[in-house]
Amino acid sequence: MIDVEKLKSIRKERNLKQYEVARLSSIVPSYYSEIENGNRTPALDTTIAIAKVLNVTVNDLLLDCGGDPQPAPITEESSGEKKGKEAKSA
Repeated sequence: MIDVEKLKSIRKERNLKQYEVARLSSIVPSYYSEIENGNRTPALDTTIAIAKVLNVTVNDLLLDCGGDPQPAPITEESSGEKKGKEAKSA
C-alpha cells in the first residue's frame, strides 16, 4: 500500500504540483489526488509510473509494515512432491 505521507513529501521535495505528477504519469489529476489523499489504491503499473516521475523506487512509496520479511516454509506440497495415490499414478 502507498504511504501517502511519503508520496506527498517526495512530490513537494521535487517542487511538483499534483497535476504535474498526474500528467507526467499519464493519469487523470483527480485520480492522482485521490491516491495522495489515501482514498484510492493505485494499480502496480500506476505506482511504477508515479515512482518513475518522482525518480524513486516503488519501495520508496510503500508503507513500511515493520519487521523483516520471512520466506514461507517449504512443504512437500509447495516443493512439487506428490503424495499418496498421485505419486503412484505418476
